[in-house]
Amino acid sequence: MVRCRSRKRRLIYHWRPLCLAGYIHRIGRTGRAGKKGMAITFLTKEDSPIFYDLREALNESPVSTCPPELANHPDAQHKPGTVMQKKRKDEKVFIK
Repeated sequence: MVRCRSRKRRLIYHWRPLCLAGYIHRIGRTGRAGKKGMAITFLTKEDSPIFYDLREALNESPVSTCPPELANHPDAQHKPGTVMQKKRKDEKVFIK
């Protein structure tokens, strides 16, 4: 955690906790007691199983915003393990 002169709290994560609840608890501590804070987390492809749930949690929060990089990431569009069906417009039809 880095504290700057303006007394705003900043938290920079180089890894994320194993569960989303632990992550949310930890980043929530940057802006407690009505103060503002900023949490920055670096994620990699190995973290993609949590992208969907993290995006949903950020979108549901009244004080947080979901960065567009996460909101638009393909792995954040559906819950891991679900089967996505192709849209008909993506199919190619060959007629003889």
